[in-house]
Amino acid sequence: MTMNEAVLVERARAGDAKAFVILCARYEAHIYGFAYQMLDSADEAARLTQETFLRAWRALGQAGAEPNVSVWLHRIAATACLNILRRRRRMRWLPWTRSRCTHPADRSVDDTGVAPLDGEAGRTMQRTLARMRPRHRLALLLREYAGLSCADVGAVLGISPDATKATLFRAREEFRHHSLRETGGRREAMVRRADPSDAR
Repeated sequence: MTMNEAVLVERARAGDAKAFVILCARYEAHIYGFAYQMLDSADEAARLTQETFLRAWRALGQAGAEPNVSVWLHRIAATACLNILRRRRRMRWLPWTRSRCTHPADRSVDDTGVAPLDGEAGRTMQRTLARMRPRHRLALLLREYAGLSCADVGAVLGISPDATKATLFRAREEFRHHSLRETGGRREAMVRRADPSDAR
């Protein structure tokens, strides 16, 4: 967390709503994109983004001395997303491409604010992700779409560094297994089999 961000957090804790609004503006589009990838619904993603920041505001006094804001907000959003998906009793996922999951406030995209990856590759990835275990999907999405470090993925999931590395390895292997089934054995490079940066 940058010093400027630390100052904003402290001001927000002291009741400075303007400081919290600045923090929200920094992460709003990213949390929205993450929620959209999880929920496949622009309306639900928008509502969940608002809910995430509302919960964050209420929980400010409970946060640690120097919270990692990105991890903190992704943890809140991930929990809310999984609760919605459990209520649906199904999991639907879209291919991860950060530039294609844009918050509606970005007027450079169409009226929907979202342009999912098109084509057979996108449909194949969506079917592949739908076959995966929910926890593996979540870990892979946090790493590949949200761009969190291995350590931050572990912080969101609430597991140790070694467990995080093992989870990401299994997630990539599961993705690869289902991908090969979906593509008839063709080795399409949708996700790295191993990521050396997971060791950090």
